[in-house]
Parts: sequence; structure tokens; C-alpha cells
Amino acid sequence: MSIYGFLPERFLALGVSILLVQGSFARSLHDQTKSTQQDSIRPLSFGLLIGVLAIVVSPRLSTPVNGSFEAVIYDGRSQTLKLLRVVASMGCILALRKGENQNAMLRLFALLGSMVMVTAKDLMVFYLALELQSLSLYVLASSARGSAYSTEAGLKYFRLGAFASGLFLLGSSLVYGFLGTTRYDTIGQLVGTYSNEAATAPGASLFVPNSTWLLIGFGLITTAVRFKLAAVPFHRWSPDVLEGAPTTSSRFLASVPKVAAFGALVRMAYRPFYTLWFDLLPVIAIRSALSMIVAALSALGQRRMKRFLAYSGIGHMGFRLMGLASGTLEGRQASLVYLSIYIVGSIGIWAAVTSSSSSIASGRYFTDIVGLARRHAAFACVFAVARFSRAGVPPMAGFFAKLSVFFSAREGANYILAVIAVLASVVGAFYYLRLIKIRYFDRPGSGFSTINFKGANTGMAWARSFSRFVTVFRLINPALIVELAKYIGTSIQG
Repeated sequence: MSIYGFLPERFLALGVSILLVQGSFARSLHDQTKSTQQDSIRPLSFGLLIGVLAIVVSPRLSTPVNGSFEAVIYDGRSQTLKLLRVVASMGCILALRKGENQNAMLRLFALLGSMVMVTAKDLMVFYLALELQSLSLYVLASSARGSAYSTEAGLKYFRLGAFASGLFLLGSSLVYGFLGTTRYDTIGQLVGTYSNEAATAPGASLFVPNSTWLLIGFGLITTAVRFKLAAVPFHRWSPDVLEGAPTTSSRFLASVPKVAAFGALVRMAYRPFYTLWFDLLPVIAIRSALSMIVAALSALGQRRMKRFLAYSGIGHMGFRLMGLASGTLEGRQASLVYLSIYIVGSIGIWAAVTSSSSSIASGRYFTDIVGLARRHAAFACVFAVARFSRAGVPPMAGFFAKLSVFFSAREGANYILAVIAVLASVVGAFYYLRLIKIRYFDRPGSGFSTINFKGANTGMAWARSFSRFVTVFRLINPALIVELAKYIGTSIQG
């Protein structure tokens, strides 16, 4: 692979290093100058992301040429997922307010780790990138120093995240002990060789002797990744962490890490561990069904906005896993289409929530948005468009995303899973439409609080506008994202 293929990560790492040096000089200056320097971090970070975005969409990187270099890989899937994460990160940087600019550095570090995660083709490189991302997220979750909720969220996320990292290392050690390597390409060759030998041996099982430990190792690795995805039964941390973390941090936690973890899971499943993945498809289908059921039932009783969004994200993760559970190319492409539309919708939803939360406590309950359309029609419109799309109401973009995973479940003969998904969608439509009713038709009573829009800024307005534009453009040209997903799904290298 040309060194140009890994240029986005190199450019981002260099830019983050320069910003760190700039911050070090700022601390040694006068307090007033220090404040000025810190206030410049957000625009500088946003400019750095624009540079990364320009490199990612460069014609030299957008051509369908695949390659690898040492322990990283370059293909169309990794570059497109980088594009999604950079765009989501730009929206999160725009959402920062004055006084939160120092958190921009943590977002850049997490973005760097997530970009390396989807380009890694070695388990150890993936683990280092995962920890770089995770350590930044732990600090982001607890960045509101005066809030006990934020401290609790950061501590809970750290303890459970460390446990998931331990599971990943244990699984990697089992894989290494059985195969003697952690490289994806070598693992794929050895697993394929062992499978062929076992299949041709008379009376043999699918794998050679002791391959059960290899399957257990891969299961532990995918378990650690699914923890990052907040899929049932590893989902309990998500509502608590998103609720306790500052709203701007919750927005980042709900979008960027999910893209990286999902992209990494797809590469592991369909390249080095392709044969083992089919043994785990029934487990994936069960977890997909549980994610949709638990999220739908739990969201019904929620009255807090961020906890509701957390359970909503868990349910949508179930839909994405449903595409992977089919075990087909069409299912993989459907999951990637769903992921793309989900990320774009998250930008708009969380931009509106962030705009209505000038502090960690405001904008927390559903009662804060009663009659929102009468007080701010633009915010209510963003919520309505995003909610209709998330509910899968035609002709919104979310409808086509859900339809694609339903078709993939049919192709994979997962009829029971498809029925569960339809029922979960019906329940989801109820609580999504209930939120629209609260915003447009309910009248605030004397005991109801109101949203403070002082925190709204130009950046969040741009983020909301971008989300609505992409949703509408998806209606005008529905083939665009589908073709992009086909390109991603067919360009995965080992």
C-alpha cells in the first residue's frame, strides 16, 4: 500500500501533537492569554478535521484500489467508515460551547483511535487503537467536574470498559495460542486450512481437534466488541453513562465509537474469522432479537431524554446486527446502509438535544419539551424529521434502512427474527410518535419547566441543517447510499 493510504491517520496524529504543544505553551502564559488560547482550540480542531476530511475524499483515496502495509490495511470500506466518523466528529466539535473547548482534544484522540481500529489487520494493533479511543471516552464521560452524575458515569464506564478489554485480551491470547499469530491474513489462511482438513477427514467435525478454544477465543473477542456497541446483554452501561455524562460528550459517545466498533466487527467476521463467524450466527441472531425487545420495552417507560436516546440506540443496534445475522452479502450491505442513516440522524437529534441543554440538568426530562413547536418551530421540526426517520415511517430514510434489513433477514431465512423486528418497530413507532405529540400538541402546565435556548450556537444550527438535508436528499436519490454500501461491502480485505 502506498503511504498515502494511511495519510488521514498520520495527518490527524500530527495535528493533535501540534495542538498539544500549543496547549502546553498556553498554560505557561498569562491567565488571559491562556483563556484566549484555549478558546482557539475548537476552531483549530474543526480546521484539522476539515483537512482530514479533504484527504479522505481525495480522488487518490476514493478510487477502488485496495492494499495493506504492515499491520494496517486500506480499502474502500475503511475509507468510507472514516468519512462517517470524521463527519460525526465535526458535528460534535461544532456542538462544543465556550468553556468546553479543552474536550475537543479528547474527541480528536478518540477519533484517531477509532480510525486505526477499522484499518487494523492485527489483533494487537486493534487493541492499542481500542484503548486509545476508550481512555479518551472515559475522561469525556466524567469531564463535568462539578457533577456527581458525570463522575459516576465515567467511573462506571471505566470499570466495565476495562472488563471488556480483559475479555478481548483473553480471546486474543487463545487465538494466538492455537494459531501462533495475531495477523488477520494469516489467521484467515490457517482457519481456512484447518476447516478444509477437518471437512475432508472421514467422520471429522468442522474443525481440527482443540479448535473449540479457537471458537471460544473468537467469541470473547466479539463479546468485547459488542460491549462497545452496547448490544444486549452488554448494554446496561449505555443508559447510565449517556445520562450522567455532559450532553456534548453523550453526543460523541452515541455516534463515533459505534461506527468504529461496528466496522471492526464486520472486518473480523468476514475476513480472518469468516468460517468461525457462521458458527456464531445463531448467537448473533439471538442477541439481535434481545436488543430490539429489551430496548423497545425499556424505552416505553422512560421519561428522561438521554436515557431514552440510549435505549433507542440499543434497539437500532439490534436492527444492524439483524443484517449481519443473515450471513449474506446483502445483509452486510443492509447493515452498513442502516449505520450510515443512523449516524446522520444522530447528528440532528443530538444537536437539538445539545442546543436545549445549557447545563447537564436542563433539557433532561420529556416535560421540558412540552409545546416545543410553539416556542421554537425549528427545533421541533428537527426532532420531528429525525423521529419519523428513526420510527421507520415512509418515505423517510429510516424506512428504507429498516426495509433493507428486513429483506436481508428474509434472504437468510431468519423469519422469526424478522417478525420480532416488525413488532419492535411497531412499539418504537408508538414512543417516537408520543414524543412528537408532546412537542406539537401538549400544552405546558404551571409545574412544567421550559427549555433554555441560550446554549444554541451557529455550529449546532449547521449540524441540524446537515442532518435534515441528508435525510431529504436520501428521499430524492435513494440509490446513493445503497451504492455506497455495496462498494463498502464488496471491498473488505483481510
